[in-house]
Amino acid sequence: MAEGNAGAAVAKNRWIYLVIGFVVSIVLGLVYAWSIFTLPLEKAFGWTRSDTSLAFSFSIVTLSIGMIFGGRIQDRKGPKMVAVAGAACLAIGFFAASFTTSLWMLYTFYGVMVGLGVGLIYICLISVVARWYPDRRGLGMGILTMGLGLGAFLLGGSTSMLIDSMGWQSAFKFLALVSLVVCVGGAALLKLPPADFAPVAKAPAGAPAAAAGPKRPVRDYNWNEMMQTAPFWTWFIWDLFLCSAGLMIIGHIVPMAVEKGVDKAEAIIAMSVLSVSNGLGRFLYGYLWDAIGRKKTMILAAIGMVIGLLGLLYLTTWVGYAGFIVAVIITGSSYGGLVPINNTFLATSFGPKNAGVNVGLGSLPLVAAVFIGPYLGAHIKMASGYNLAIILGGAVAVISFIVAFFIGDAQERTSK
Repeated sequence: MAEGNAGAAVAKNRWIYLVIGFVVSIVLGLVYAWSIFTLPLEKAFGWTRSDTSLAFSFSIVTLSIGMIFGGRIQDRKGPKMVAVAGAACLAIGFFAASFTTSLWMLYTFYGVMVGLGVGLIYICLISVVARWYPDRRGLGMGILTMGLGLGAFLLGGSTSMLIDSMGWQSAFKFLALVSLVVCVGGAALLKLPPADFAPVAKAPAGAPAAAAGPKRPVRDYNWNEMMQTAPFWTWFIWDLFLCSAGLMIIGHIVPMAVEKGVDKAEAIIAMSVLSVSNGLGRFLYGYLWDAIGRKKTMILAAIGMVIGLLGLLYLTTWVGYAGFIVAVIITGSSYGGLVPINNTFLATSFGPKNAGVNVGLGSLPLVAAVFIGPYLGAHIKMASGYNLAIILGGAVAVISFIVAFFIGDAQERTSK
């Protein structure tokens, strides 16, 4: 009886780790606020947009590398050491970037160190939440990743004002201080649940409490076994196509709006709406995963992307700016929803024990899409305008909609 009460107390307090993860992920989301530094750096050093854009591209690539290798280490040694190391790397990267005088310094300190630090911390947060919320993994991932999606919106404005008042160097130092306090402090508090942990389900009055954990034995795939399964590769195609379709348009949302006759100030508002939708979409689709299941949620995300992208083309023409905003909300929500869907799918379908490295490898479609989507969007725009890019993005999303019907669950294959 005492053991049961102890287990219930452990489960009751698990929200602490989700709150820690959410707060830390807000700070990690600042990596997506890179655009606020582009103009100040270009003005200071005479760099081109392609020069400064490479810093963000490097940060996404090293973020993925950090997730893969950090995930492998934390699966073996636990999350605390890896997360603290990542937080230190993040703080040092921001601080060192404040002394930037050349492109190689920018690429090294922001592109490599900041990206690597974010990846190391982020994969630890994912693994911790996946272990503490086996019964509501979708919702847990949705709340965690919502912080990452809203980070640029919540903290980007204050950072931008700091740049205007004190310069980009002070802004980098400010981010270093925030990272040091919030991320190092939060990382030091991370903890995995006991090996036999299972949340206690609510039972009728007078009835004994029952564990709400998995009813069937769970097979924990290692990364090599995972990559030999059909569910992994069908999911990979689904995610790659949706990420590419979304980034083909999302990276160009302001100039696209202006091309369609939207006032520049309103176009910038639309970009903020996109950021908020991205964050809230993570919570929404995480909730839907638990409520309606894997397949329906994946199909719905693809449908949302198709509707959102085509809405940018037609609703803007039919309804004007209001239609454009509606399309932005749908597109941003669907794109943001990919993050909790991916994390939950990989941790659930292939088991939570090796979720660190497995989810880390799950970032590879995004890395490819970061280069494919924006490049294709820019190339098609220069050749034929944004309308063709929108249509192509919608067509790619339709392919993901079809693929979603064929994505299986590796656990179901194991149990047969």
